[in-house]
Amino acid sequence: MKRIFGACLVLAVALLLFGVLAYAAEKPAAASKTMTGEVVDLGCYLGSGMKGAGHKECASTCITKGGPMGLLTAKGVLYVLTMNHDNADAFNQAKQYAGGQVKITGPVTMRSGTRSLQVDAVAAM
Repeated sequence: MKRIFGACLVLAVALLLFGVLAYAAEKPAAASKTMTGEVVDLGCYLGSGMKGAGHKECASTCITKGGPMGLLTAKGVLYVLTMNHDNADAFNQAKQYAGGQVKITGPVTMRSGTRSLQVDAVAAM
């Protein structure tokens, strides 16, 4: 009797874990959103608060040399810009707008307290 109970318990736990894993695998992809704001160099913005037209040349230089970039909205919300690994063209195009106002479309995610926006499309404003 104890053997049957133990086998049933193991089976129940296995089914429960399988269900949890199956549910986690079905998470839908983040919805695509269009956000507007300024393309900022994260090193200068986070380190010194530098942004805007007066910082455009520096931001362009830093981003061209590989510095990370973000999108700063008019409400002061910052998104780290990430590349779509299936198509990097829009991300690379966003670099030319350093210090400028843009409209970026892509999925928005939050990981470890950091907001990110994948660059699927970008246009100057």
